[in-house]
Amino acid sequence: MKLREEVRWLGEHYQANQRRVCELMQIAVSSYRYRSTRSDAALREQLVELARKKPRWGHRRLHILLTGSGERVNHKRVFRVHREAGLAVGYQTPAEFAR
Repeated sequence: MKLREEVRWLGEHYQANQRRVCELMQIAVSSYRYRSTRSDAALREQLVELARKKPRWGHRRLHILLTGSGERVNHKRVFRVHREAGLAVGYQTPAEFAR
């Protein structure tokens, strides 16, 4: 269970307010209420399009392609979006590769 879900569950189950539950869980109320505004939809579309063209390429090579085309994007962000989009390809062990 994620921290936000735990705080919400404790508040509902024990009829406690957010401030008290956050205090007991030792997290800031502002951290509990924070909602991200970032959108990775455009990057996800680009990665899916590139992954269709080159399905065996991983996030590192796709990041190089994106930066080579003039796109300014963080490698950690590319890795996260690549993983969330389900584009990660498994690797072969040397024994499997020899077959």
